[in-house]
Amino acid sequence: MARDDDLLMRFHDGELSVSQARVVEERLRAAPAAATRLRAMDALGHALRERTRLAVERQSFDGFFERVERGARQARPLGLRERVAFRLRDWLRPWAVWPVAAAAGVALLALVALGVHNGSGGANDCTIESLEYSGSAGAVFLIPDDKGGGHTTVIWTNETEEQDDAESH
Repeated sequence: MARDDDLLMRFHDGELSVSQARVVEERLRAAPAAATRLRAMDALGHALRERTRLAVERQSFDGFFERVERGARQARPLGLRERVAFRLRDWLRPWAVWPVAAAAGVALLALVALGVHNGSGGANDCTIESLEYSGSAGAVFLIPDDKGGGHTTVIWTNETEEQDDAESH
């Protein structure tokens, strides 16, 4: 029944190939219940289009832009407390917090790994090639120095394109 309804809806919307449409037309001639469902879909579609048309006709945007401009002129500048609160809300959004938290966590792990020594007195090796977290990607590079006594840690993070798209909207 669900497959038949799906085919009927696609037939109703003109989305079937010619061969599929012929099969549905044959079924409509052979099955009165299917023809009744198709007529119900037509009636429902007509009713929805009519209701939408009436709602659009009743909507008025007269004076809308004037009201917006008047409100903008009456707005006062934000005080320091409001500006700080706005910035904090903006900075503490999940897409902004989680990549920073992930990078800080990786840095902390790297520092802990560098500070822990094994029984022979040498530092334990810690290599993390890449990581992904909450729409961001990054890598940690441990670069030993020439003398063998230490190394430099480089943490690289990069936001993915999906996140960049979300931020621009």
